[in-house]
Amino acid sequence: MKLYLILKAQLQRCFQKKPDAIFLAHESETFFKAINQFGFKGEIVSANNVFEMIADKQDYRPEMEGVYVVDPEISDTFREKFEARYHLAPILEAYAGYEALHAMAKAFALDRDHPEIAMKSVSYDGVAGRIDFTGKSCAGNFAKWALYRHLNGKLVKQ
Repeated sequence: MKLYLILKAQLQRCFQKKPDAIFLAHESETFFKAINQFGFKGEIVSANNVFEMIADKQDYRPEMEGVYVVDPEISDTFREKFEARYHLAPILEAYAGYEALHAMAKAFALDRDHPEIAMKSVSYDGVAGRIDFTGKSCAGNFAKWALYRHLNGKLVKQ
């Protein structure tokens, strides 16, 4: 399957090549409008920022039907608690923000006067995978990512 990384200015040229699939990284709302205008019938793969479209409108988005999405596998417990409290599905900013505050709280608990030093010993199982600031990697978040498909208004793991 051919995947094309789309830049807004190159969209029409991309569709002239009749790709089997396209990958949307940003500006999902704008691209979905253009995709509909050009009548694209291939597969669409999106980064998880596409959820902002759903979160902003709080209703079913027919243009999302069948779209593949990559997103971290967050724990069912976190998802259920978040949805019960806010009546929204958690998007990346929800669980990333939660992890940032959780990690900072752990660092302050270890050393209130020097949390920046204590952060180097923070390591725990987060809502989407291991959080580890001990220097084992340049990234502190080891979230597991998965491929989902938006079907009938729900995400179905592929």
